[in-house]
Amino acid sequence: MSKRKVHENSLKNLEGGKFKKGHPGGPGRPKGSVTAAKMLRELMSKELDAFDPFSKQTKKMSAQQIMLLKMMAQAMNGDKKAFELIFDRMEGKPHQSIQQETINVTAEDIANMTDEELEELRRRLSSNE
Repeated sequence: MSKRKVHENSLKNLEGGKFKKGHPGGPGRPKGSVTAAKMLRELMSKELDAFDPFSKQTKKMSAQQIMLLKMMAQAMNGDKKAFELIFDRMEGKPHQSIQQETINVTAEDIANMTDEELEELRRRLSSNE
């Protein structure tokens, strides 16, 4: 379908009331349907028998707890990715800051600058790259 035809159809939908208030574009998600996130939360909360390396006993733990224990074991065995993931979740990723300098100069300003001022402007602009 050409771009022109798509554009014409969009205009017809707007004019015909399809997208006006009270006229949604589609049926949306059925009420009561289960999302993948909700299913995953339910599965992660299931209680399972697992070995706890801290207490050295088998006990009931959620799937989420078991996964975290395995990730901790990987980190303690030198897995850098597991280590970073744990600390990023606990402390948050470190923020990187960028220092910027704004230089407001008009063409008229440049036209009236001395050679020394132009050289200073060049130096400041090249140090910002």
